[in-house]
Amino acid sequence: MNAALLVARRRCGISQEQLADKLGIYRIGIVLIERHDWLPPPATRQRLAKVLKTTEQELFGSASK
Repeated sequence: MNAALLVARRRCGISQEQLADKLGIYRIGIVLIERHDWLPPPATRQRLAKVLKTTEQELFGSASK
């Protein structure tokens, strides 16, 4: 589980559906990211960090490189 993403999303008060809408992806994409079943492309990781007011490194660790 990507606890950092889950914590950041909840801290911002954003549901999976709302986050998916902001990113232009399906909710299942957020589910898969949170379960570590999918590492999104760099552009999506950047948008995630921006929407959640954090960094890619915080959300994805060394996978963000």
